[in-house]
Amino acid sequence: MEFKLSKTALLSRLNSVSKMIQAKNSLPILSNFLFEVQNNVIEITAANDEGQVKTSVECMSDSSFKVCIGASMLITGLKSLPEQPIVFNINESSLEISISYQGGKFVLPGFESTTFPSPNKTQFTDQQLSGTLSMPPLTIITEFLLILF
Repeated sequence: MEFKLSKTALLSRLNSVSKMIQAKNSLPILSNFLFEVQNNVIEITAANDEGQVKTSVECMSDSSFKVCIGASMLITGLKSLPEQPIVFNINESSLEISISYQGGKFVLPGFESTTFPSPNKTQFTDQQLSGTLSMPPLTIITEFLLILF
């Protein structure tokens, strides 16, 4: 599994969502970014106990996959590089992430994405939201006046 993108484009997105990650988390996986690669777009998610924030960046990818990457180690490693294309190569069995750039590479551990919390979404269909309310007019006026006064 591999993807390629600009170091500056990725780092700017990571910096914007990293503010969501707290120094001490109740779940160790919350110290990571969730990378979801699909259709040449990486969706990056950062989370804490209260919520999540997402951003995306275009890339060149040969497959679709999800992996968690340690936030502080990734940002620190990328900050030291000049602007250039970088290539992430992820070993499917060990989830080891090799980040290659002109003149070298560094390796980070990856983690299963299944342990990253999914957002709590409440979704309603149109049928669940539609309906009618029937009340005598006097009741509606009385209740309305009680709210106003």
